[in-house]
Amino acid sequence: MDAESQLIRPNCWGIGLARTGTTSFCDALQILGYRHVVHNPRFEQLATMDGGADNGVVLFYKYLDFKFPGSKFVLMLRDIEAWVSSMDYIFSRFPVRSRDEDIAIARRMHIYETVSFDRNKLIASYIRHTADVRRYFANRPNDLIEMNISDGQGWEVLCPFLGLPTPPVSFPHLNAKEADELPQREMPRTVFSFVVDTDARFAIEARHLARSLVRHAGGDRDAIHVQCTPGVPQSVRQHFLDQGYHVHTLVPFGDEQYCNKLAQLDALSSVAFDIAILLDTDMIAVSDPRVFAFPNAITGKIVDLPNPSIATLDEIARVAGIATLPALCRTDAGVGETYLGNCNGGFYAVPKAYCEVLSKEWKRWALWLLENNAPLRAANMEAHVDQVSFWMAIQSANLPFQPAPSNVNYYVHFTGEHHWFDRSRDLALLHYHEISVDVGGLLVPPAELSPVARDAIARANEQIAQAVPSLSPKKKSP
Repeated sequence: MDAESQLIRPNCWGIGLARTGTTSFCDALQILGYRHVVHNPRFEQLATMDGGADNGVVLFYKYLDFKFPGSKFVLMLRDIEAWVSSMDYIFSRFPVRSRDEDIAIARRMHIYETVSFDRNKLIASYIRHTADVRRYFANRPNDLIEMNISDGQGWEVLCPFLGLPTPPVSFPHLNAKEADELPQREMPRTVFSFVVDTDARFAIEARHLARSLVRHAGGDRDAIHVQCTPGVPQSVRQHFLDQGYHVHTLVPFGDEQYCNKLAQLDALSSVAFDIAILLDTDMIAVSDPRVFAFPNAITGKIVDLPNPSIATLDEIARVAGIATLPALCRTDAGVGETYLGNCNGGFYAVPKAYCEVLSKEWKRWALWLLENNAPLRAANMEAHVDQVSFWMAIQSANLPFQPAPSNVNYYVHFTGEHHWFDRSRDLALLHYHEISVDVGGLLVPPAELSPVARDAIARANEQIAQAVPSLSPKKKSP
């Protein structure tokens, strides 16, 4: 066991208000080796986390203090005039449009006592929150530090407080312009990969997906990798080549049916990138998904429903000899639970540094599951080999994992609550499934949709219509 794995990392919570460096703080925890960091989490996520920040933490920091003894707390501060100006931007960009937006209303009213920009109330909330944190930790100097990330403070403050060595990289500061205009980090080199099988619908879906990624994820066609199974016609391959995308022939793996997703990493092994995002073809981008990937952790969205069940996963782990299991967490829909790392296969983001190990372990456990398929067969879940072997791989290799919000894998083929959706950030990728496509090729999901999802569907259909001129509205002749 190396020295890095023996480091003791106390749970660490950033309890500065939004726009005080919360995204930078979460990025910093990731660099320091924290495995389950969530920016602006929902309450049900807190029990599985080891760090986080923003309003979802601010609301419950006293609960976290009791729940996780020995936790460290960081109160991020910022020049109050700059903070108010930044909050004006956030309230303008993310307005509360309806009294049905209960979570947004509850958070804003509890913390700021307003749902719209109100300078006086915001200043009062900043002063009130700062005073309350200082009062609560008044006799516990070892449990709280104050930190001004916006003024340039970084590792020199955070690392001694946590008892961790300073990493050999710069602290992930957002510059002032980014912090006040658009909350995003400098983009790592990201490639996108997806599998096109012989059914014609995969080629149609892939065409729309690729176009949407070019539009929303940097405009680089060179970042798109289309992996075709051997039976895909040359005419389909040529279409993607003509568009400037990379086209690979994917060598089917395992049963050559349910394991093709994991074979994508082979073709990417010689490609220069920082992060590879593996997608299902029945997805379409409506904003930039790159901002949800992490350079220091594998990322995926927790399953929509508890499939396979916890009992099935327990039996698989028992037979496989995997003794240490991750924490339980809520599924994205419904009231079920699953293990952290059991992800819907529509979106996986894998840093280059972990690709080789993940590929090796993913294949090993996929072959093992095909040979030891009794638990999956008993649950009628044999189609989940690639998903479950991914979960087994990150556990057996102790790979860092970060749960992604629903924003990058948003289901619309049935009605559910999207517990993992981060309402402070844009919806980036719709996962629509074949059932959501009408005879004309447009998305008409059967689910009851939120206003955010309806807007995303409208934008997706606009992109589809632009790619298929016959679907565009006809202009009347004068």
